[in-house]
Amino acid sequence: MRVQLKSRLTISKKYQNKKLWIAFPFNHQWYLIEHDLLIDLVRDKTSWLASLAWIDKGLYHSTSINPGLLEALSEFQIGQVYGHVLDTESSSATMNV
Repeated sequence: MRVQLKSRLTISKKYQNKKLWIAFPFNHQWYLIEHDLLIDLVRDKTSWLASLAWIDKGLYHSTSINPGLLEALSEFQIGQVYGHVLDTESSSATMNV
């Protein structure tokens, strides 16, 4: 799995059709979603793809997410931003997401 880590929800034309996943935090939660699926959700739930940033630069990012898009992203929530991530009690480090 190829993952692009971002500081906020980000879509980019250069990421399209590359089987790339986007990981980003929002409201103290991490989200992990396949980029092209994220574009589909953005298309259905926002007007971002009609923005000059997307049309001219092929890039859009936002620190806010409308309620409809946030609800659609809920199944891609993978864990808390500031929380216990590694299981330190086991003999090997295991992700708890």
